[in-house]
Amino acid sequence: MFRKTNYYSELLTNRRHAKELRIFNLAKHFQERFDTSRSEIVKNIKTILLQRFRMSLGTAIIEGVGILLIVALLYDKVSRGILTVGTFIMFFEAFRRGQGFMQGLVSNLSGLYSNKLFIANLFEFLKLQPEIANDPNPIPFPKTIKQGIKFENISFHYPGSEKKVIDSMYLEAVPGTITNIKGKNGAGKTTLIKLLCRLYDCDDGKITIDGTDIRKFNIEELRKNISVIFQDFSQYDLTAHENISLGNVTDNKNHSAIRQAAQHSQADEVIDNLPHGYNTQLGKQFEKGEELSMGQWQRIALGRSLFKDAPILVLDEPTSWMDRETQKVFYKNLENIKNEKVVILISHKENTE
Repeated sequence: MFRKTNYYSELLTNRRHAKELRIFNLAKHFQERFDTSRSEIVKNIKTILLQRFRMSLGTAIIEGVGILLIVALLYDKVSRGILTVGTFIMFFEAFRRGQGFMQGLVSNLSGLYSNKLFIANLFEFLKLQPEIANDPNPIPFPKTIKQGIKFENISFHYPGSEKKVIDSMYLEAVPGTITNIKGKNGAGKTTLIKLLCRLYDCDDGKITIDGTDIRKFNIEELRKNISVIFQDFSQYDLTAHENISLGNVTDNKNHSAIRQAAQHSQADEVIDNLPHGYNTQLGKQFEKGEELSMGQWQRIALGRSLFKDAPILVLDEPTSWMDRETQKVFYKNLENIKNEKVVILISHKENTE
């Protein structure tokens, strides 16, 4: 419930969603959902507090009755001369100290009650194990890919769904060429990337690189050798230089390589027109940030993927936001940089130029 409430809050306050909220008049709709979700949380909190109040009230009553009984008992003893006044005070003080100890004990038990739900969720979370695990004896990733990548009779369905996104598919991508994958939306093109990067594992079949099943490679090393631009690429509210350098943070001071990647993606045309060039803050999250069009953001994201300079380059709809002339120049540049790379180009269009 907390996650839903936070999600609705993010929808209502994040500028990324502002356009559609206004165009489709969704603000009231999500506000109502937020209020309903928030009310449910408040209701649950009130229930817990009421239970704690009842426990506290019950213990307070018991405590009060206990004090009265002890005082009455001691007074009776003093009045009959069995106890002196000093002894009465000593017994009563001992009782009060014991009472303080019991109050602390009850308070701690009450705190345990209110926290047990959180503790239960925490332990459930800690029990979770990653579904994608490294091979206990991983094989080193090849220094140079010679044969290429093969998707051999692979099938896959997402967890929680019985529908197969990919069913018995075979595909081969060799170095030095551009392998084009075309298909309708929902045909499983992007899913191929996720399987190649081992964000998921195939249900059946296998993916091999130079004949080795990718599950035999160390996951971090495998992903280090794959550069991807997704359809829903990220837009980082950082400087233009930082946006591209995120492709390889271990080499983020290599200004010449960053500029070269920007040239190949045509991001340099965008950056050169910014007030402070590569040092310009992008996005409106912070002060003096420059907002870009989606086509300009896509060029930046392409530059980031090219700066990584990985032997496997996967481009998922890399020019979907670009004008036709920019697309032509990019694909021409792609022909010049493919060299010995394995380049996989994904598109739902009938042709790319």
